[in-house]
Amino acid sequence: MAILRWAAPMCVAFALALGCKPADEGLPASMVGVWRTAAPSHADRYLELQPGFVTFSTGKYTMDVRAIETVHSESLPPPERGRVYTLAYRIGEGELAELRLVHDAGPPKQIRFANRKEVWTPEKATLPPGKEKRP
Repeated sequence: MAILRWAAPMCVAFALALGCKPADEGLPASMVGVWRTAAPSHADRYLELQPGFVTFSTGKYTMDVRAIETVHSESLPPPERGRVYTLAYRIGEGELAELRLVHDAGPPKQIRFANRKEVWTPEKATLPPGKEKRP
């Protein structure tokens, strides 16, 4: 009988732990858009973040678009500013990969890959010729 006293609560706790996962936070609005870096090794590349997908530009005419499954974040320890966002995205049937980005909402806004030092900044919105705003 003593086994039943702790076995039932343990089974319930175990079942809840398996079924519970952190809520998907989604991308904050400050991260949505096209990002570029001044690093010469990535001069022809960009990273685009949109709700539901991430696009990796891998050269002048190539890109890789992936569906984002979940987004989670955690605060950086002081004195650093910003948050680390972990994006889980689909790379194949049933396969997920993770992208960890450090985001500082600014000013100035910037992101960097968690394992890299290069800073990426939002691409400036440009209008086609003849469509510029007039004062």
